[in-house]
Amino acid sequence: MPILTQTLDDKQYLRDRAIEALEAIGPAAKAAVPGLMQVLKAGNTTSHAELALASIGGDAVPALLDGLSDKSADCRRLCVCALGKIKLASKGTDDKAIVAAITKMLEDKDFEVARETCWALEKIGATAKDAVPKLIEAMNSKNGYIRQFSADALGSIGPSAKEALPVLNKALTDEQARISARSAIKKIEQGDVN
Repeated sequence: MPILTQTLDDKQYLRDRAIEALEAIGPAAKAAVPGLMQVLKAGNTTSHAELALASIGGDAVPALLDGLSDKSADCRRLCVCALGKIKLASKGTDDKAIVAAITKMLEDKDFEVARETCWALEKIGATAKDAVPKLIEAMNSKNGYIRQFSADALGSIGPSAKEALPVLNKALTDEQARISARSAIKKIEQGDVN
């Protein structure tokens, strides 16, 4: 483990192989969390350090939550991605803090961070029901893609997102979001979230 952690500072090829090994090790690689976070904060967006952090799981959550306030949009985006994967894998009811932290990132001014937030909430699905009010707000975004991806996330949440039906019905006339809105309405009304 110490050799892998030291290799995180190495040239790209070796660093990326070390990250792959840490991802495969999973939770036992928790000592590598600070080094992996440094990779994210350094803007190494092709390293897939977020996947290793997601694989480590709960022990990486505090560092990832801290990374959500990083000045780098890439770091924030990758932290959202990792947190979404951790929440998806955990299937627990004790980690509402993760969904709340991810949901807050819908307010990020960077398009890619907001987009990744929608995707993370969509992947999490029904257990992201606390995100519904913020996703409804996001349906009013000036950005058509954010409206579309928010509709996808609402559909993935399913019947627990019934309060979103008025805004989704309104989106049926939105050229950018109408297909996603139609699908979301069906999933919410029929409980068809598969």
